[in-house]
Amino acid sequence: MTDHRVYAARTESRIVGGVRLTKTDSERIKLSRLGVHENWKGNGIGSKLLEYAESVGRQEDYNAIWLTTPGKHPYLPAFYRSHGYKKSGEYPLDDYDYDEIRMKKQL
Repeated sequence: MTDHRVYAARTESRIVGGVRLTKTDSERIKLSRLGVHENWKGNGIGSKLLEYAESVGRQEDYNAIWLTTPGKHPYLPAFYRSHGYKKSGEYPLDDYDYDEIRMKKQL
């Protein structure tokens, strides 16, 4: 795996979402930039992108996938928990007025 990969979700010849995977070490990959276009939210695209990213990690023999997200976000921590991610620590941000949490899932 190169350091970064971006995967896109397409519908009707339009890109409606995407996710980035970054190799962080020989055992883990980081998921970031998971996003779905506002008009397509609620259609399961985010879940499919997440599941696809996890399948890439498994195929490439990574043990875990991790991410950071704002701990007080109205729905993201719950979304990730519903897909098997667990809080694994804090992730302080120096240049922002909020901090994030780190979440992890064994693959």
